[in-house]
Amino acid sequence: MDSLLLRLLAESRRLSELGKEAGYEAFVELVELRDQWIRAMEGREPTDEQKRLLQELKTYESVLLGHLHELLEEAQVGLRSFRTSRIQQRAYQTYAPYESMLLDKKH
Repeated sequence: MDSLLLRLLAESRRLSELGKEAGYEAFVELVELRDQWIRAMEGREPTDEQKRLLQELKTYESVLLGHLHELLEEAQVGLRSFRTSRIQQRAYQTYAPYESMLLDKKH
């Protein structure tokens, strides 16, 4: 169990240094790792050493949340762009003459 907490701490440290360049998937894996540790600790009291490691882990929280916020903003911009292009595509398709046809001329 302590090895899981040490992995969680090391990964949190690594992702706080890499930032959003680590990619969304790395942050998903971090959350899954946290969930594993929480499930493993169900019904147990953390030891003094685990409490110390959790305090150290807490120091990375604000940095990690900042990186996650940046990733969220990027995703929102991408989603808006996608929606805009879909709306434009639908508008074009609605007004396009269906009887017309494009043909390539071969010389």
